[in-house]
Amino acid sequence: MLLTTSSGFEGYDTIEYLGLVTKEIVYANGVKKEFSAAISNFFAGLTFQDYEMKGSTELIKNAKNYILEQFIQEAQAKGANAILGIDIETSFGENIYRLSVNGTAVRIQKKGNAAVQMEAKNIPLSCPNEDLFFKPAELLLTPGVDKQFVNLVIAYANRKEISAIEADITFRNIFEDEVCITNMCFLNMQKLQGIHFQSNPCPISLPEHIACCLKDCTLSIRKYIYDGQLYSGDTNPPQVETELLQADDASSSINEIMTAFSDIKSSKDMLQYLETCGLCLPDHLHLALSKALKDRFQFERFYGTNHNETMRALQKVIDENT
Repeated sequence: MLLTTSSGFEGYDTIEYLGLVTKEIVYANGVKKEFSAAISNFFAGLTFQDYEMKGSTELIKNAKNYILEQFIQEAQAKGANAILGIDIETSFGENIYRLSVNGTAVRIQKKGNAAVQMEAKNIPLSCPNEDLFFKPAELLLTPGVDKQFVNLVIAYANRKEISAIEADITFRNIFEDEVCITNMCFLNMQKLQGIHFQSNPCPISLPEHIACCLKDCTLSIRKYIYDGQLYSGDTNPPQVETELLQADDASSSINEIMTAFSDIKSSKDMLQYLETCGLCLPDHLHLALSKALKDRFQFERFYGTNHNETMRALQKVIDENT
């Protein structure tokens, strides 16, 4: 967070004004009395340094640090990355010390740099199309010069091809601000490994205040093309048959899921991953892993996360069910 008492920063453009930010605190203390005594001593030929009120000085310093911290938090809650025109005022009453600070919360960016400053990331997503035979697994977002690109990763165990998906995506930032991009088309699904398929990159343009602090997104499927036929997002192809996994396919899928679990710390997140990406597992193994993770989640609620213990419990379930 950049702070200034002036109206701007050299080398930056103000791209959005987010409103006034103000904070005020009042303390009961003997500052006024001590300050008056210091003034008398000064005119009596003694210096302020000789009669510095160290306790009150420390109080005022701490009060300013505290109010600035609260002030910055309020600006951040508005989505600001800078505050302009900061004004700090102090006043003394009868055994009262008052401190107030105000300024204007803004968003700024470097001059000549219109591109969103961000890194490639995986965005957690939810999908209201719960009854479809395939599941969106995650969204991969990468930055470009003047726009971003997203790849959709889906999971399904059928052998026939999903060649295209049209969807609406609502992106949310950490402040719960939202932007919806409709009719996005994800094409040319290529197999990654196991049951996962990834689309070609699709260009988008997210507002900077969304892109810089993304939290998650909701993907609503409008329609898709499966085995050369067009279907709506609330319809499965007639008589969709999930082929039985061969032994080597099942083993590959188990290894893939356990590899993913090794990078996921909490059992709650593991369970969410299993429900999204564990479609290819045999039903009895899927149910056993789901139960084990739910048990671990209840344990972690009271005793905290123990990733190694969770991995051992899951491996035991796999050994007992394969």
